[in-house]
Amino acid sequence: MNTIYIPSFYLKGFKVIEDLEVKELAPMNLIAGDNNVGKSTLLEALYLLLSPNNIYECLLQLACKRFGFSPDIDTAQNDETRQKLILSFFKNWIFNLGETISLQTKQEKIKLTLGYFYWEHTKGEDGELYRKKAFVTDKQKLDRLEWKYLQKAICIAINERESIYSLEGTSFIYGPEQYSSPKNVQLIQTTFSSKEQNARLWNNISLTGLEKYVVKALQLIDPDVENLAFLKEEENIASNIYVPYITLKNHQGRYPLRIMGDGMNRILSLILSIVNCANGVCLIDEIENGIYYRRQSEIWEMIALLVEQLHVQIFATTHNWDCIRGFSEIATNKNAQLIRLEKRQKGLVAISYSAKELQIAMDKDIELR
Repeated sequence: MNTIYIPSFYLKGFKVIEDLEVKELAPMNLIAGDNNVGKSTLLEALYLLLSPNNIYECLLQLACKRFGFSPDIDTAQNDETRQKLILSFFKNWIFNLGETISLQTKQEKIKLTLGYFYWEHTKGEDGELYRKKAFVTDKQKLDRLEWKYLQKAICIAINERESIYSLEGTSFIYGPEQYSSPKNVQLIQTTFSSKEQNARLWNNISLTGLEKYVVKALQLIDPDVENLAFLKEEENIASNIYVPYITLKNHQGRYPLRIMGDGMNRILSLILSIVNCANGVCLIDEIENGIYYRRQSEIWEMIALLVEQLHVQIFATTHNWDCIRGFSEIATNKNAQLIRLEKRQKGLVAISYSAKELQIAMDKDIELR
């Protein structure tokens, strides 16, 4: 049975996406379109929608990755850096009072708003002076306040539950702060494939029976692959870095996977991430990167198997014709669709192609990239 965790979504004001809605999604969704049209941005928005309990931390991590900073959130402790990171998700990267970002699915409604935090002083019935935390987005009200008490801030409302984070002082101010890693969700960006990340993903599935899917994927490239394990580097056994080794049929000993080339390591990263998303969602940017064009169909066959057996929903981007063709060969009306993003006069639009429509477009050589 195919599972759809995100049946539809609506985005407004998120980076280059001014307004975008997709009303129907499939278990496998391949996203195509011109460079800089917003394909990678769309994956980031979906990642936030799938991480409702730590939106602020995810914003910082995504921005740190994009700017080439350390993924450690401590990087953003500097006020100026934190503002730069957060504002990069808003139009023109500037602090515009009251500007909002909306991210919605049927399950989640997330709203990010720029404003000012301040302490509002009121006199109680007992005559005592009290102060309470307040957030303002109205310019007329703002002009009546003393600027020395104001801090630039962002309000994150999740299904009407609000939290406030300062962009100038102490990070968290108030609200139902929650910390939890997104469950069964992976975002594979174009720079993905670190030794540490792959080792962690392998460790997550060790002794679960899911290892067989990873080995089967490697066998698409070389049928002689028998087994896989993550071991300390033989050249640097004293280190704590674990790297993949394989055994081969009719060969003694074990061999580091890197001798099989970059394509094998890319496939390992992809399949490890998808397997770790059992009963969840996997987001893959530029899925064709590092994979030989003649292997595209085989990779999509493997992904379709994982989607079916592990109940994973896939969102992947591409600008590669062979990738789209490989996808069309395994697509059925029930399990897959292609979404092409196009910039038009009225803004960004998403054009969906069912499996049947995709096949017709391929036969007629219609440009879909």
